[in-house]
Amino acid sequence: MQVTMDLDSTVPTLDQQINDIMNRFNFDRVLKTMHAINWTWRGQVVDLDDLKSTAMHLMDQAVRSYQTNDGRWAQVSTGGFAARVEELSAGARLTLTFSIESVDAYMY
Repeated sequence: MQVTMDLDSTVPTLDQQINDIMNRFNFDRVLKTMHAINWTWRGQVVDLDDLKSTAMHLMDQAVRSYQTNDGRWAQVSTGGFAARVEELSAGARLTLTFSIESVDAYMY
């Protein structure tokens, strides 16, 4: 699942993007999926508040990292969540994803 702000001529601030993502992200679906596959964090069953606070924390971290590095992109992740800020021609875009599985091809 991924939620990204739609960019138009007036790019929302990163704080506005965080608020929009928190309002639009389907945390209930993530929680149901985690419970269905018995996914825990450090042996603890998570609840909706855990998911929301973790997502908010990651997005805040990604924004701070983006603002203090070279300004092209930043990503932080934990527990299935990934928050990414990347610079586009119209401005910075924030994305929050929750992933169950991911594979990256690598040439040896």
